[in-house]
Order: sequence, then C-alpha cells, then structure tokens
Amino acid sequence: MIFSARHLQEKCLELYKDLYLIFIDLTKAFDSVNKSGLRAVLSRVGCPDKFVKIVQSFHDGMLASVLDGGSASSTFSVTYGTKQGCILAPLLFSIFFAMLLYVAFHDCTVGIPLTFRTDHNLFNLRKFQSQTKTTFTIIRELLFADDCALAAHTLQEAQMLLDRFIAASRCLGLYRMSA
Repeated sequence: MIFSARHLQEKCLELYKDLYLIFIDLTKAFDSVNKSGLRAVLSRVGCPDKFVKIVQSFHDGMLASVLDGGSASSTFSVTYGTKQGCILAPLLFSIFFAMLLYVAFHDCTVGIPLTFRTDHNLFNLRKFQSQTKTTFTIIRELLFADDCALAAHTLQEAQMLLDRFIAASRCLGLYRMSA
C-alpha cells in the first residue's frame, strides 16, 4: 500500500494534480466485525449455507473472561468480532472488508482516474497516444490488511469518500460510536 500511495503521489506531482489521502486504521478490526453482518456478507458472496452455519457455530455463544493478576473475572458474552486465534479470522475479515468497500463504492465515480496499458509494451510512450489496448479505471482505495487509504483529487471528493465509507461501515455493523 505504501509503494502504491507513493507512486500515486509522484504521478499526481508530475501531472500537477492535487492528491488527498485519508488513512483509515480500524482499531481492533477483527474484534469489531458484527456477527450477523458477517453471516449476511458470507451468504451474499456465495458461500454455501453449510459453511456459513459452521462459521456461525464458531461464534455463537462465545464467552470470555479477563485474567488480571492471576484471578479471572466472571464470564461475559462476546457479541462482536471473530474468534480469537481462529485461522479463519483473517480470511473472514478480508471478505467482510471487501464487501464493505463494495457497498461503499460500487456506484462511485470519484477517485483518481488512471489509464494504463494492457499489453506488454509499457515503455513505448507513443503507444499511450492511441486508444487501443488501454484500460481506464479509478483508484479510490489502497488496502493493506485492516488499513485503508482513500484517494481523491479534491477535499470535497475525499470527504464524500469518507462519508460513504462510514455509511457502509454502519450499514454492515462495523462502525460503532464510542460513548
């Protein structure tokens, strides 16, 4: 992500374009996943019902206690998050986060427009003049694990991307307001 952000910054400087990046670090990301939202996401992306029920059985009825100075607290129900130490936790979070980004940006045209070559001849700059064998896309999010950076050319566009990200987070139950 850092390499891509740096390269994007260099290209914007070369083209005299402003670049606004909003870095999002989800605190305790694996612990903030809404369990019912996770089940809905897994079903929506086409996971078999049997798999969704197995994942649900891992997380339903999960209890925890806090160990402090050798004494354990009374148990309490864990209502958010993926199971600690579960080998599936990173994969489940990645699927959940990908759906969050889809919900936030599937119909969005804001971001950094990018035209690139789709053939092997990247270093022949004259070929960029032609419209054949080029592809257009929009870069709006850069990802690494549970970190995300949103990219735009204007402050207003950056704010709109952040608002959409927060709305999608609330929709899927990831975003929790602190009291």
